[in-house]
Amino acid sequence: MRLFSYIAINLLIILFLAIAFYNGIKNGILAINLIIVSFIILGVLNLIIFVIEKLFNKLGDYLIKLYDKRKMKNYNLYEWMGEVRWIKLLDEISNIKEFDKDILHNNFQLIKLEIEKEFDSKEKLISLKLYLETIVESPRLTVLNTVTQTLLMALITTSIINFVNGLYKSNVSPKYKKSAPFRYTR
Repeated sequence: MRLFSYIAINLLIILFLAIAFYNGIKNGILAINLIIVSFIILGVLNLIIFVIEKLFNKLGDYLIKLYDKRKMKNYNLYEWMGEVRWIKLLDEISNIKEFDKDILHNNFQLIKLEIEKEFDSKEKLISLKLYLETIVESPRLTVLNTVTQTLLMALITTSIINFVNGLYKSNVSPKYKKSAPFRYTR
């Protein structure tokens, strides 16, 4: 994309220089002088464009670093895990902010400790395991979700089509009977 913008800007500059070259030849200026000046102008403008692009890249990188720095202050283990609505440990895991986001094993150990605190009995752990397996591997749940989405889309689509067709085909202009005009009397 950057190459195309350079080409487009250079073609525009060359067009203006060609018009100036034509007017310069018409006014009696030597062609070699016009060519040298044209190349100098083209080079300087490309250099300016290049410097501006580098400055914008530096500014963008600086702003991204500021954003990442601000985001890392609030970054916690709950966000590192991703979307985990099933776990109901938002408060406990959100308070853990000192961890290394690149060391997978240690982070999972911290999560495991929090899960063991919440699900302290064998029955609770088995129910959590069944719940997680159902969400991840259950073909019935997948089929149920697919069927539900399909039915909703079918109902919504047919409702919208019927509504639009009803507006299009209905005769909404009222037929008034001609009567005497209304007069207000006291």
